[in-house]
Amino acid sequence: MERADWHGKRKPTWQQAHDHFVVQMRAGAPAVA
Repeated sequence: MERADWHGKRKPTWQQAHDHFVVQMRAGAPAVA
C-alpha cells in the first residue's frame, strides 16, 4: 500500500487508479475497487 502511495503522487490520476487496481489484485481482493 505504501508503495502505491509514493508511486501514485508522481503519476497521473488514471495511473494511480491502475496502480490501486494492481494492489487490489495482488492482495487478492475483488477488482471492483
